[in-house]
Amino acid sequence: MKNKMIVYGVIFALFVLIFDLATRVLFQDVENVNKDIALPSLEFQTKTAAIAKDVWSMYSQYDIAKPKPKLPEVVKKETVSIPKVIGIGIDKENQQNGRLNNLFFGENKISLSGIFSNDARFAIVKIHNLSNKADKLKKIQQGQMLFDYQVNQINTKSIKLLRNAQVVELKLFENKS
Repeated sequence: MKNKMIVYGVIFALFVLIFDLATRVLFQDVENVNKDIALPSLEFQTKTAAIAKDVWSMYSQYDIAKPKPKLPEVVKKETVSIPKVIGIGIDKENQQNGRLNNLFFGENKISLSGIFSNDARFAIVKIHNLSNKADKLKKIQQGQMLFDYQVNQINTKSIKLLRNAQVVELKLFENKS
């Protein structure tokens, strides 16, 4: 039964192949084949399109213009730049009192580096600039000014600085007892 079906399929395929080959051989003149077929005229379609365009244009006077969408107004926000405070700030500077290891003044951190005695006692302070990270050593004597502070007293392990009612004692080193 299976073999019969295969044979019928092969016979059918050969029939289609022979028919296709015969039609190709008989109709080799391709130019003449399409002359007998009537194709639709494009002239009718172009006339219809022109009429439709005319009708649409007559009704265009009744069209309602669509409003253009409003774009949101761009508001420029002013940016306020807050200056970066270097140091501890004026309020905290004014609260510095008593015995300290470091004294802050503006962009500077002041620390006592050494106390020496020659004919008169003098001290060496290190001034560290917080903005540019530069260190500077300065020799000071009693009665001199160190920024807004007057050097009031130079002891063996500390110096006393005065500014208005503010008394600061900069220590040479921390006693660990």
